[in-house]
Amino acid sequence: MKVTTGARVVALAVAVALFAQGAEPAATSAESGFDPLTEAQLQAAVDDTRRQRPIPGISAAIHLGDGTRWEGVSGRGEMGTSAWPVEPSTPFVIASITKTFVAAAILQLADEGLLEVDDPLGRWLPDHPRGATVTLRHLLAHTSGEANYFTHPDYERLVFGRPKHHWTSAEIMELVGAPRFAPGTDYEYSNTNYVLLGLVLEAATGESVSSIIRQRFLDPLSLRETSFQGEEVAPSEPAHAYLRLDGTWTGFDDGTSLRPHTSAATVAWAAGAMVSSARDLATWARALYGGHVLSAESLAQMVSFGEDGYGLGAKTYLMGGRTAWGHGGSLRGAEATLRYLPSLDAAVVVLWNRGRVESADLARQLADIAFQARYPDTTAPVIDAASFALREGTTLEGRSIPAKLTWSTTETESGVGRYDVRLSVDGGAWQILPTEGPEEPGEQVPRSVGLELLRGHRYAFSVMATDAAGNASAWVDSPVIRARIVQEKNAAIEWDAGWRFVARTSASGGGVATARVVGVGASMSGEWLAVAWVSTRSPRSGAARVTVDGVPAARVDLLATSAEPRRVVFSRSWSEAADHELTIRVLDSPDRPRVDLDALVVLSLDSP
Repeated sequence: MKVTTGARVVALAVAVALFAQGAEPAATSAESGFDPLTEAQLQAAVDDTRRQRPIPGISAAIHLGDGTRWEGVSGRGEMGTSAWPVEPSTPFVIASITKTFVAAAILQLADEGLLEVDDPLGRWLPDHPRGATVTLRHLLAHTSGEANYFTHPDYERLVFGRPKHHWTSAEIMELVGAPRFAPGTDYEYSNTNYVLLGLVLEAATGESVSSIIRQRFLDPLSLRETSFQGEEVAPSEPAHAYLRLDGTWTGFDDGTSLRPHTSAATVAWAAGAMVSSARDLATWARALYGGHVLSAESLAQMVSFGEDGYGLGAKTYLMGGRTAWGHGGSLRGAEATLRYLPSLDAAVVVLWNRGRVESADLARQLADIAFQARYPDTTAPVIDAASFALREGTTLEGRSIPAKLTWSTTETESGVGRYDVRLSVDGGAWQILPTEGPEEPGEQVPRSVGLELLRGHRYAFSVMATDAAGNASAWVDSPVIRARIVQEKNAAIEWDAGWRFVARTSASGGGVATARVVGVGASMSGEWLAVAWVSTRSPRSGAARVTVDGVPAARVDLLATSAEPRRVVFSRSWSEAADHELTIRVLDSPDRPRVDLDALVVLSLDSP
């Protein structure tokens, strides 16, 4: 049967049509594109990535809500003697981005009242063995527990050993293994979920999945370079798919226009059979996530993300400090990235024809270039108050105290490019300390710096953050501190000099053993920034537990002789002016060890 068109359907169709009319690209780059310098930077990023990774061919697109567009290509759609260049219209395998179309179709049918997202699967597929417990929402969110048929032990042989085989949905379902968990109790990405949703679409409408997607989305949005492989013919030759192993290129081709080949395309079906161009997908992202396809209620459900970061056919990401929605795609020999930034109504898409090489990195790079040019970030980062800690595991030698200055930052869209840290000793002139940057592109800049403080001196620090756009925060001062090594003779700490022996019995291997707990305590008053226990002195083995203010802080090996270097085994920081208690107890020692607390290292506030 064919779905009848109600008032809500008409409203959605009109919204999609109006969006499609407004989405037509302008006649020239000068009218709708970025400035020439930005376009050159975007193209250079694509070209450099293709050469460095390397990638046979790349297609990328950026569509902004203000009408600004950029579409760039590089390389070849096919390698070898018959090589041909990638064009903006070239379709690429989009793999699991297909799921965004399937999810949108399910949610549209829910908007129209034909089905409900919380329908049990058995309403539409009565023969499914878990039809009473699995719901459509479970399938959309990958919380159904259905095993992923891609992991079938014979998948490689059955799919890639028979490149011209055209899979049916019934054959696909024969690859599905035993359930992984009870519905709704966990998350696990499974392509089986979307094959089942494809079957639901067909059962609910009486039409093929490809027809549903074309009638509802592709034709109304004029997505002329997008098609559903195995059920439609691509409008132009899609880019071929490749892997590179041990320096050798391997291509996938069975003489048809299906990519990677007939078997790999059709076995993906509703979970990943589609091909599209980058510019078509950018239009699709802005239509779908921009509210032109689904009702506000259904879109809100789609982009309501759980702890796993997955919604209903959508994932959430972070791009340059901004929230992004979308999906990725990976099929043998192809990778695809689709991102939409709701704060800018902007879409970023990257497609390429080499598998097992992540395309999201280039999408982030293109977004950084484009957004900084169009929406320059002028907001400086904000640094929270800096604090101190002692570096656990380090040795205490001579007058040097191993410490660490740490801070947290509220970043801007441009992130933090570097931190500057300056130091003043005993009220002297400021000195700039060396700081480390990220080890790899995309990693966060470390928010700490290691220090070697000399006891008895007064230290002041300031920290400043500068983002990638050049915006700098104010200098933020840390508390002024004085580093000390405190021993029992120090009057600021009251020691419990006696040992406490607590005898207890416990069953062990059927017998009764007597164990002793010994301990020593110290009381500290005032405002302290950090305190550390530096290694004990006992020639006997055992374990010790350290507690501060009744809260367990560390469990350490007791054995240490006077000849061994003193080691920082515990550190705790606070800043409130209050009394604090440090207790060290030796546990389960077979003898009565003579335990001497070697020393405490204290970073205390320097009084005026």
